Amino acid sequence: MADPASLLDRDALHGARRLLAELPLRLHFPPALAAGFAARRREEFERFITVSAPVAVLVCLLVMLAGRAGFRQELLGPDGGLWWVGAWFNTAVVTLTALAFLLPAARRHYHRLLPLTAGILMASTVFLSLAITEPRLAQSLTYVVMFVITISTLGLRLSQPVAAVACLAGGLAGMGAALLLEHRPDWGMLFHYYPGALGVSLFIAWLLERQERISFLSSLLLAHESAERERLNRELEQMARSDGLTGLANRRHFDERLAAEWERARRDQRPLALLFIDVDHFKRYNDHYGHAAGDDCLQQVAASLTGALLRSGDLAARYGGEEFVLMLPGTDSPGAEEVALRVLLAVDARALPHAASQTAPVVTVSIGLAACVPQAGAPAALLNAADEALYRAKGEGRHRIARAVPPPAPAMLPA
Repeated sequence: MADPASLLDRDALHGARRLLAELPLRLHFPPALAAGFAARRREEFERFITVSAPVAVLVCLLVMLAGRAGFRQELLGPDGGLWWVGAWFNTAVVTLTALAFLLPAARRHYHRLLPLTAGILMASTVFLSLAITEPRLAQSLTYVVMFVITISTLGLRLSQPVAAVACLAGGLAGMGAALLLEHRPDWGMLFHYYPGALGVSLFIAWLLERQERISFLSSLLLAHESAERERLNRELEQMARSDGLTGLANRRHFDERLAAEWERARRDQRPLALLFIDVDHFKRYNDHYGHAAGDDCLQQVAASLTGALLRSGDLAARYGGEEFVLMLPGTDSPGAEEVALRVLLAVDARALPHAASQTAPVVTVSIGLAACVPQAGAPAALLNAADEALYRAKGEGRHRIARAVPPPAPAMLPA
């Protein structure tokens, strides 16, 4: 069956809630919910039939054995042969149906095969109950008719209209066969047990199906609410780890990833590189163009950063204000310098006007680069080295890349 939550679009969701609030006598489902309900019943039937099919065959054989033991004298009379023909016929029908359900195609179409089987059994049993004149045998067959009605309406996971049609059609066929063969049935006895058993069974089937539909709607709403909670939790988690303006990772997420990548690089003795990036003269840009234009400028710079990253393991984050940072696991200093150059060119290619800049007529960035193979301690030394390189790039005129001078710290070796 499809994911329960996927069966509820906006209209179906409101409809399901309205049905559960009003609980009308007839719970009519729209097409998507009706298909889901039918699929659930089919799944339940497939689990049920695995055990019940051989049991049904065994019950038929036990009925014959019990009949032979309980009606020994009656079966010696003229109706005995007819009783045995009917018993073997019904057992054969049940056995063939049970064997058919070993095939997946038959299980998928059980709602067509089972009504046919129920109708045949009903016709055969009603015919026998009318054709056999021996009182005890005929009375025993009335119980079998009621048993077939109960199983058809309550046990086969058929919809109530389908079960009603199968039982009525089978009963009428059995009556017609008895009349065609010129039997003189006890109509009083027939109308005493057949309509009553059918009416009571159908009423119980209606109550059970109605309750099943209510449970189905409740489970759908519960699954939908659970899926919504999961979606909101994912969104909240994403919001907690992302910068709201640029969509890049925020500083908290960057710090977590940096600590993890530092430990991984230290364990594997692989290089780790950081690029500190600052938008040149951004305060002047805000003062000249306004904060709305400043936000748009930061978004475009962020897009340039993500476009410059070619690996899924690299991370771009907004560090604060107009400062950004790129983390490049498994990248040495020459490799990081290639990425830094791509960033520089990508921002230049956007040619965002910056009339207030003292560096260029367009928006530019300065980049500080640091790379190392971690040895011990925390990544603060690498972070500080990249930050110092950035300030040196700004001090040297901006719009350039500056590589860090590795500090004499035991926490890292130059990469």
